[in-house]
Amino acid sequence: MTPTETAAQLRLAADILETGHPWHLYRAGQLYDTNPLFAPVRYLARAKSPEGLFEIRPILARPPYKAKLHNPNGLTAEQVGVGYRLAIVNEALLQDFYEFWGKGSKSWSKGCFNTKAKGICTYRLPLSVPWPEQSKPFTLPIQTLAQDQVELTSEMQEAASQVLKEEMQGLDPYADLKKAHADGKVIQQDCGTWEHDWQDLKQPNWDIPASLYRIKPDEIPWIEWHGGPRPLKDEEVEEWEFKCRDGEPSKAIEEEPSNWRWFHEGSIGDIIAYRVLKWRKKKPKKPKKPLEACDVPPGSVIRANAAKVDGDVEWWSVKRVEKRGVILSEDLWTWEELANPYYGWQINRSIPLTGKWNPDAWEACEK
Repeated sequence: MTPTETAAQLRLAADILETGHPWHLYRAGQLYDTNPLFAPVRYLARAKSPEGLFEIRPILARPPYKAKLHNPNGLTAEQVGVGYRLAIVNEALLQDFYEFWGKGSKSWSKGCFNTKAKGICTYRLPLSVPWPEQSKPFTLPIQTLAQDQVELTSEMQEAASQVLKEEMQGLDPYADLKKAHADGKVIQQDCGTWEHDWQDLKQPNWDIPASLYRIKPDEIPWIEWHGGPRPLKDEEVEEWEFKCRDGEPSKAIEEEPSNWRWFHEGSIGDIIAYRVLKWRKKKPKKPKKPLEACDVPPGSVIRANAAKVDGDVEWWSVKRVEKRGVILSEDLWTWEELANPYYGWQINRSIPLTGKWNPDAWEACEK
């Protein structure tokens, strides 16, 4: 071992002693001990010949319970660094404590926002940051039992928990994704950025939540745009892209289309093409039902909207409200007849509700 290598080993030993970082002992290049009894410096001082030199190497720190480290870049303990640990999958990360690995720069950068350990980024934290609390195992609650109920013994509860656990394990959240992958479909993974940037995967690891994978959608054609009033409605679009005159497409964005300029000004910022990646699901309309007696206060007026009743369009003051409907003039019109769209019945309740007449307060005779 050269003086330079010896100095590096001594510095490493000092860092391990200071931070409590886990390590293994090697001898002649082979793993010698995974649970050394003595401090690393003591082994370095015991070397008597070049063939018998000891070498200390850091290993990846792991939590005291079974959990998967989030390491999509496959970093080694040396790359993570002595005195640091990787985050576990889905660990909540605060911007003041973590760093993320730059795949291109091969270096660590300070976190700039709160996030979770997911996607294609690798995160590290100082060993001084505690591991997240281990999730508690599922147990069936034992409630106070009535005299005629059978009390669950510990053996019965354990058996029930095991059955439930096996049933939950049988539900593979990746089943549809795996089938699509086997059928030749491309699977994508969310990169973990706020821009919803998806990356194609040759062979998914299935080690992150299923919601962060998706089947690559078919290519959506671009729609040319030559300027004019906005063609997309905010309430209908959830995710979309656009191209400007410079030709570079935007990332998938969730901002409302009304926040962008659609009229052309002859600048490079003019939108020349767009496409919708995801439409909002329309909320089902609640079925309407006829009015009831409580919905027609005294002073209400009813009309047939643009429909001819007995040759003319007329208005009627509600003469009387009954359980089955209302009396207009001398005739009874049931609630079902008033709700029938054939005549287009409408009601105006502005006077009894506000004390003033509002000609724009006509409503359909339904609710």
